[in-house]
Amino acid sequence: MGIKASKEQIAKWEAAGLIPKSSSVRTPAEILDTLDEKDWQSLIVARAKELGWELIYHTYDSRKSVKGFPDLFLVHEQWGKAVVFECKVRPNVATPEQIRWINGMYAAGIPAYIVYPADEPKVMAILRGE
Repeated sequence: MGIKASKEQIAKWEAAGLIPKSSSVRTPAEILDTLDEKDWQSLIVARAKELGWELIYHTYDSRKSVKGFPDLFLVHEQWGKAVVFECKVRPNVATPEQIRWINGMYAAGIPAYIVYPADEPKVMAILRGE
């Protein structure tokens, strides 16, 4: 699955500080590979807002929260949809608690995903309602 990001979108990400400005990084896939989890999450939030997802929840200090709760809970009021993302970068993997929350959300009828930067096309399709 290839990464689909235009030069204009990459320039926006660079200007917003979501990805590094580097002449050595050339393709969208290489750029996405440079993200840490915080930046990957910020990129999803930025793209979600562009697409009308206005209700976005993220626990900023998870140390005092329930273990494993997903990184992002998004609601698109106009579409009547919700989606949950647990954001990861390689080599990190989801914890058993995170997997339990994702599976529980999915079982409750809420689309829930563990996503890596390589999943950017899938994330964008979900955010577009496809």
